Amino acid sequence: MRFLTAVLITILTQSAFAIPESASYFRDIETKVSPYLASRLKYSSFIAHDGKRIVFATLTQANPRGTIVISPGRTESILGFSEMLYDLAQKGFSLAIIDHRGQGFSDRIVTSSDVGTVGRFADYDKDFAKFVTLTTQRPGPYFLMADSMGSAIALNYLREHPKTFAKALIAVPMLKIKTAPLPYMVASFVANTLWFFGRGETYIPSTGPFDLNRKFSENDFTDSEMRFDLDVRLTAMHPQIAVGGASPNWVIEAMRAGARVRKAAQDISTPMILLQAGNDSYVDNAAEEKFCQTAPVCKLVKFSSAKHWIYYSKDNVRDQILMLIDKSFTKEVRGPRD
Repeated sequence: MRFLTAVLITILTQSAFAIPESASYFRDIETKVSPYLASRLKYSSFIAHDGKRIVFATLTQANPRGTIVISPGRTESILGFSEMLYDLAQKGFSLAIIDHRGQGFSDRIVTSSDVGTVGRFADYDKDFAKFVTLTTQRPGPYFLMADSMGSAIALNYLREHPKTFAKALIAVPMLKIKTAPLPYMVASFVANTLWFFGRGETYIPSTGPFDLNRKFSENDFTDSEMRFDLDVRLTAMHPQIAVGGASPNWVIEAMRAGARVRKAAQDISTPMILLQAGNDSYVDNAAEEKFCQTAPVCKLVKFSSAKHWIYYSKDNVRDQILMLIDKSFTKEVRGPRD
């Protein structure tokens, strides 16, 4: 019985992710993931309402199980999602993913710095709505997958467009940011004060440019050293995707956006799974739990050991997330588009 159980676990694990953490991890990324995406991933762009160029990418399967539309988190990029894109493509999904303004290959807000900033959070919302329109023209079903800041953007989209997506996987949503060591209201006051004195698009105190020499032992993003190192390596190879600390203006807008989405929970009818990281240092877990209790169709799945970059976790967590996608993102009849 023990042998059979071990075999079953091995089969399930191998079917869940494509590139496990092992001695050959980086070689597999170089010889499998990168060539596959280079030949299959098509980059495109559009001009946003304010003239910014927004980059997105698509991967189209001949007979897909459906299309997964992805809204990455703050600092994340299409390149940074490479391993997950590969995994999802191997499972038969077509894909569409955006580089939000100010990060990835999309236009920056401050061209002389890698500071993470935005004019208004509504700019993200407008960009994402146009991106979805451009990438959901073929027959569905369409599924939504989002992370952190991208989850806040995605949830606002779901509130305004309830019939576009059959289901959504919402990871560590930015409903209320953590501001330790400062209390939330003090952090808000500091950000607004910096903005008032003309420093709204500088780095918030104690942060700075992306650090290529940062150490895994000092990070609070992921528990996977290999995936942490991969992020650094990709950024070193493509320095234009680097995003450093957030700006006071971004903090102000993130706080406002989170509050708006929290208030709209009961208006979001799309069935969703909310992924929560037990060791999250960046977003408030209590806000996530209250949101999921209020939303009409929401299942909260907590990974106690995971940190904020939940999609970049160790294999045991990624394994379960990919199996959730396998089980939940299934072909089904979708209602008419709104």
